[in-house]
Amino acid sequence: MIPKNEPPRRWFGLLFIALAGGMVLWGFTVLKSRLEGKSFIVYWALCFLFTGLAVIFSFFESLRLRKYYQREQRELIAQAIQEIRKETGEKQ
Repeated sequence: MIPKNEPPRRWFGLLFIALAGGMVLWGFTVLKSRLEGKSFIVYWALCFLFTGLAVIFSFFESLRLRKYYQREQRELIAQAIQEIRKETGEKQ
């Protein structure tokens, strides 16, 4: 099980993807007629930035989870080997 004392990286990723999704929705509907010139570029650059931040957070979260599950797997294998040795009476 994943430890509960980890920083809320997933929430940051969710926040950034929600912001980007909301900006896309607003950009194509409500703000379509108002976005012209520099405001158009700034608005969509911010949307791109939020999307990029969500991707970066998800990448680092996947690396962290991979490490965590590899460590858990090693511990489970070591525990299983110890139990087998104990049952067969083999000394370590």
